[in-house]
Amino acid sequence: MRIPRPKWALLGAGLLLVSCLLMLSILLQTGQAAPLRQGSPTVVATLTTATTVPMSLAVPSTPTPTLEAVSYPQMLAVYKEVLETTKWIMVAFLGILTLSGLGALWLFQHGLKGIGEVQAKANELNSQLESSRERSKKLEKKWSKLSEEAESLRKEVEVVKEQASSAQQKLRDIEQTAPRLETLASIDTYAVRLLSADREISRVAKRTLIEFSKDKDPVVRRECVRVFGMIPNYPECFVDLQDPLIISRLQQMALKDPERGVKLEARLALKKLGVDLGEE
Repeated sequence: MRIPRPKWALLGAGLLLVSCLLMLSILLQTGQAAPLRQGSPTVVATLTTATTVPMSLAVPSTPTPTLEAVSYPQMLAVYKEVLETTKWIMVAFLGILTLSGLGALWLFQHGLKGIGEVQAKANELNSQLESSRERSKKLEKKWSKLSEEAESLRKEVEVVKEQASSAQQKLRDIEQTAPRLETLASIDTYAVRLLSADREISRVAKRTLIEFSKDKDPVVRRECVRVFGMIPNYPECFVDLQDPLIISRLQQMALKDPERGVKLEARLALKKLGVDLGEE
């Protein structure tokens, strides 16, 4: 069991206090036992200091021992006993000191061991901290590199998106232009048939061009108007300049077409066909 360092001083002080109390107890017991011995040197002092008994009391007198009454062997025995008691007191005192020293040494050794373990743990934690710092620096560099790559990829994606958007717009334009080109090619074909030497072919072409003039594409409508305006240039064709279907359709376009260019082109075609829009 590891003893915390703040308790070592308290434990040592407690051991020293117990040692002192034991010594004091032994000394007190020795001091109380010595006057009770008859042959001890303190008997003479005790007897000489005793109070004098009044003469009126009938108490049998006891012989007072004098210094001459104490023999040398008795005094020697008392001194031996005192020396023996002192020897045991010193042995007990030295034993207590030895135990205290051993306890303090044990505490000191375990304290050093605990300090060594703490220092080793601190060194281990410091090593782990340094390792963590190194890994953190590597991760930061890797993260910075990945961020740069991600930014580069984002820019490339933006460029690809713009290219895709442009391609889609071109595709939509092509999708819108392709039908217009097909229709314009058909208008050119029917314009040629309108001037055909066959009356029936010319009549079918005229009706087809009138239907094309109703297309939602203003370019297609304007092209049909131009074909009708070319009729006076070919008097040998079978189309009448005052054809009611053509005149009626041109008048509607000159007045109600949503595209201004188509309106102007229709007015010009009517003038070529000899029709004044203001008279209608």
